[in-house]
Amino acid sequence: PEATMCSKRARTMVRPSVFVFATLITSLGSGSPDFPWFNTSLPTSARVDALISAMTTDELISQLNTDALAIDRLGVPSYGWWSEAAHGIAWAGKATVFPASVGLGASFDVDGLEAVGRAIGMEGRAKHNDAAAADPDGATDTFFGLNFFAPNINIVRDVRWGRGQETFGEDPFLSGALGNAAIKGMQVAHSLNHSITQSLNHSITQSLNHSIT
Repeated sequence: PEATMCSKRARTMVRPSVFVFATLITSLGSGSPDFPWFNTSLPTSARVDALISAMTTDELISQLNTDALAIDRLGVPSYGWWSEAAHGIAWAGKATVFPASVGLGASFDVDGLEAVGRAIGMEGRAKHNDAAAADPDGATDTFFGLNFFAPNINIVRDVRWGRGQETFGEDPFLSGALGNAAIKGMQVAHSLNHSITQSLNHSITQSLNHSIT
C-alpha cells in the first residue's frame, strides 16, 4: 500500500506538467512504433498519458529534476529542462539579444513584446532541434531543451530586491499585458506543437520582498 501511494503521489506531481511532457514528446522524433507515445497520429494528451503510465515511480521521480535522466527502456532520452529566455536565448550560444526585461517594459509595446517572443520561440526551437540532431539518442543538455524560465512577471515592490532589471517593472497591469504578449509570441503555433514552452518567473517564491530590511 505504501509503495502504491508513493507511485500515485509521483504521478500526481507529474500530471500537472502534461503540457511540459507534450513538448518533450514532440522532441522525441520517431521511435519504436511499439510505443504509443511515438505514434504521431494519436492526440498529444493520449501520448502523454501513455508515457506517464508506463513509467515506474523511480522513473517518474527522475523526471522531476532539471536534468531529467534518460529512460532507455521507453526510448526517452535525457533532457535538460532548464533554459533561460528573459530577453533572448544567448545562454545557448549565438542568438538575438534583446534589451533587458525592464527595458522591454519601458517600451509599453504589447505588439513589440509579442514579436520579441516569436523570435525567441523560433530560435529556441532551432537550437533544440540542432542539439537533439547532434546527439545519437536525441538527448539535450541545459539551455537546449524546449522549456524556458521566462518571462519574469515579478512586480518590483522595492528596488533593494536587486533583480528588478529582470522584470517589466512595478505596474501589475503592464507586467500582465507584456507577459501575456511575450508568452503568446514564444508559443506561436509550430508544425510539431508549440515553438517552446514557458515557466513563469517567479510567480510565487521570489516575488516576496518581506526579507528586505
